[in-house]
Amino acid sequence: MEYVRIEYAGGAIDGNAELNGLSVYGVGSATTIDYVQVYEGSDDGFEFFGGTVSASHLVVVNSEDDSIDWTEGFIGTLTDVYVQHGTAHDKAFECDGFNTDFSNEGGYFSKPTVTNVTIVGANDASEAIRLRAGTQGIFTNMVFNDFDEAFDLDDADTGTGVLSGDLNVTDATFNNVTTKLKNDTGAVFTEAEFISRRW
Repeated sequence: MEYVRIEYAGGAIDGNAELNGLSVYGVGSATTIDYVQVYEGSDDGFEFFGGTVSASHLVVVNSEDDSIDWTEGFIGTLTDVYVQHGTAHDKAFECDGFNTDFSNEGGYFSKPTVTNVTIVGANDASEAIRLRAGTQGIFTNMVFNDFDEAFDLDDADTGTGVLSGDLNVTDATFNNVTTKLKNDTGAVFTEAEFISRRW
């Protein structure tokens, strides 16, 4: 899938099911997702349900729910991502280690590699990235503009990932961001231990 624009897509089916701009279910690394835009979607922009796919040059503009979402052990790569976040929409990134509607007996958590991301907020009281349900991930070269919170971490398993080095951020630039890190994991670590090289 290359050079594709998905516009005015998605929406709620019922209280438990929703349609995203592009849903990626268990897709492997042999698949190409490159230069894809989701514009003015009614739910998430991109959602990755497990899999190992590498997606690049992704653009999300004004998705009404989350712009980028992952869950169920996604371990692919996201490279060169631009998010323009709408007013009163949900998160720019909502990242789950596993689907909390089911058990995680195998202990498999999402751990993607995320590189070169710019997130432009609407200067409201929103969060840019929520990390929860034990998600891991390696984030490099992140730019945040106009957010109340950059990173919001929830759940004990998520904190464990920070302490083990499986969840961290390198090279982050914050422009008009009130709070760089909110730690609700119960684990004890400093902002500098989670985010190295901040501007």
